[in-house]
Amino acid sequence: MSEIAQLHKLALKALNHQQYNQAQQVLIQILRADKNHYDSYFLLGVIEAELGQFTKAVNLIEKALSIKTSAEYYAHLAKCYAMLGDTVKTHNAVSKAEEFTIKAALTLDTIGVALSRLGEHKLAINYFERAITKKQSAAFHYNLGTSQTFSGLFDKARHSLEQAIKIEPYFYQAHSSLSHLGGITRDFNHIERLKQVFEQVTHPDGKLHISHALARELEAVEEYSEAFKYLYRAKAEKQKVIKYDFNRDQGLFNEIQKLFSDSLFSNKMSGNDSAQAIFVTGMPRSGTTLVERVLTNAKKVKSVGELQDFGLSLKRLANTPSRFILDNETIQASTNIDYSTLGQNYLNCVKPLINEGQRFVDKMPLNVLYAGHIIKALPSAKVLCVIRNPMDTIWGNYKQMFSLNDPYYQYAFDQSDIAKYYVEFVKLAQFWQSLYPNNFKIVSYDSFVTSPLECGKDVVEFCNIAWSDSLLDITKNDSAVATASSVQVRSGINTKSLGQWKRFENELKPALKVIQAAGVMV
Repeated sequence: MSEIAQLHKLALKALNHQQYNQAQQVLIQILRADKNHYDSYFLLGVIEAELGQFTKAVNLIEKALSIKTSAEYYAHLAKCYAMLGDTVKTHNAVSKAEEFTIKAALTLDTIGVALSRLGEHKLAINYFERAITKKQSAAFHYNLGTSQTFSGLFDKARHSLEQAIKIEPYFYQAHSSLSHLGGITRDFNHIERLKQVFEQVTHPDGKLHISHALARELEAVEEYSEAFKYLYRAKAEKQKVIKYDFNRDQGLFNEIQKLFSDSLFSNKMSGNDSAQAIFVTGMPRSGTTLVERVLTNAKKVKSVGELQDFGLSLKRLANTPSRFILDNETIQASTNIDYSTLGQNYLNCVKPLINEGQRFVDKMPLNVLYAGHIIKALPSAKVLCVIRNPMDTIWGNYKQMFSLNDPYYQYAFDQSDIAKYYVEFVKLAQFWQSLYPNNFKIVSYDSFVTSPLECGKDVVEFCNIAWSDSLLDITKNDSAVATASSVQVRSGINTKSLGQWKRFENELKPALKVIQAAGVMV
């Protein structure tokens, strides 16, 4: 075996043991000896992806592909582009991978992950099932179960997730997803198994997943105090690690409103005239999925899921070096971009997902931060913002398991931070509605579920969609739901979730105090 082959083997071993620094050093040593060693570029890209540096990962994998092409390389490239929210390039990479005969189970699974990241779960299911026929893996079964859940295939999802747990009993993500499927009663639950797993899992993220699962099931059997204790214990530990500071988000809200308070900037419209886009925004767990399902019940309106494409398009045109997609620097730089180009770039990203001229709903919740930019780039677009009772929203966000690596949801580990975020969020929504009343509309979730006919008609007609009472039957909408509401929305419009926070009224006093001090009506 040559020296380079030995070093390559050593790098793979280090990578498999997540010894990334050691693996990087060895791979760089290989490239010094052979600058065309394509697999070293690829493996360096895989490491960057594992570290969350997806732009660097793309550059390295593309360098490997410039020397040698393979299905494996294109699959990982697709995953990186999906993580960056680039829909078009993800699909291009998947198409390139399919030009090969894909033999490796991991390559099939990687493509499935890329597609699921874009919310294309029905396509992803096919890849996960193909992967499982080649190899029985807990991760493959878990990925399949996740996409089955979002596609409304709940019985199949339960089977897949139990298969994952059977292979790896402490696979905490599978336990968490299984509890999310609902149907929990005193006679049917996983509480005792989850408690055992909670004591065995040592990783903080594992504790967090299991605590959320336990809280969900304990709440279902009306053990409210115990449910909150598990949730609080794990979230408080994670809060210490991330060291979230609300002032960063406060600064973001302030900078956005400051920019658009300048009438010379906000009134200058130079965007793309397309009226295809409808944006449904709101804080997570506020009812955005419900509104999206009503709108996409219309035959000529399609859901494209939760896309990051608008924010990424703005970031590219602003050309700021910061690691965040949206920050004060990018907001300030956005005064100098061409908004017609921004609108067209965004539509180009969505184009592969829809038919020619078709209207669509982009349901990225925090697109509310971009509402002003959206309306400047697409002056005929409609932006809806769903606002829910503050305490139900706070409780919904506190008990929700968000992506642990997403900097925009770090407020959710402390109930007082969630309350502060809610106050600023509502202020921003009110600001947009006053500034752009023909484009931006606040929708009350509580009113929608209480008076669906009246509110539904108002929302649909605001979006220039022909009204029909049948739009309210969201159980007939069989498109995938790639959110935490994937189970809830399958049961139709109802008022069951109103006032659920009152079960935890005593535990949620810190958040209630913040809300009351801000003068927000509960």
